[in-house]
Amino acid sequence: MSFKRIYILCLVAVLGIGAWGIRQEIQPKTPDQLRDEVQAASKNNQLTRLEAETCETRPLSSQEVQELNKWSGFDYRFSGQWCALKKLVLVQRGLKTVPITVARLSHLKEVNLAQNELQNVPRALLNLPNLSILNLAGNKISRLPLGLGTLEKLISLDLSSNKLSELPPNLSHGYHLQMLRLNNNQLTHFQTDYEGFAYLWMLDLSNNPLMEISDKLSYFPQLSELKLDGTKIASLPQRFEKFKRLKVLSLQDVTLSSLSPALCKFVHGEPAKTDFCSRENGEKTSEKPVGKQE
Repeated sequence: MSFKRIYILCLVAVLGIGAWGIRQEIQPKTPDQLRDEVQAASKNNQLTRLEAETCETRPLSSQEVQELNKWSGFDYRFSGQWCALKKLVLVQRGLKTVPITVARLSHLKEVNLAQNELQNVPRALLNLPNLSILNLAGNKISRLPLGLGTLEKLISLDLSSNKLSELPPNLSHGYHLQMLRLNNNQLTHFQTDYEGFAYLWMLDLSNNPLMEISDKLSYFPQLSELKLDGTKIASLPQRFEKFKRLKVLSLQDVTLSSLSPALCKFVHGEPAKTDFCSRENGEKTSEKPVGKQE
């Protein structure tokens, strides 16, 4: 065999191996592969985003459409019907999981999975680039993934009536978050990265066993509505007087030992406003602490 022929055969072999490698790189990931990635990444609750394709890069297969239909109870026949979906509402369906395929529905802007049986924030939701409204109220969620803070377009997050006892430190990294509902959980403190929440105007922490509230809440430049009903807070930080946009401070059924006169005009919820606040106006009132009812 001549040297030239050997050279040509070697060149063909090298090119063939290279082409095979390229095909391997662009090989689309199957739902099973994505599921394995999620399980591996979620061991330490460190998952931020899934490396998933979207409907734009590859339409849903007939198997994926059937999987989503079986999960949701919908009767869509074509990939395009799912891929064009902007709002997904599945309330009180007894759902315990969310298929990984949902991560490919990149047009979703609103997801409402309230009053189901979810024990974790579905990992598939962390890859939705346009998600702006997420309602997971009334589930059984006890812990939040770090990836929740990576949803850049999220403006409204409802996690009320779950089993949360702590929050991830990067929750405020959702820079555009405007409304955050954490009421009716098991939070004993509200501790997160206070340097975020640049647009947060409504925060509901009511009916949690909170013992105190950080004065760093006053760093939230847009906060105008703060709900602390039914908490165990004994006093409010003096720095709260520096709130620039505060309009509503709800303290129903809160037993305060004192209340700054500067905060009285914001207080909502009887009898809190008729105690310390009315006293400052020269009105006669009982000497009972704020929020204490006979």
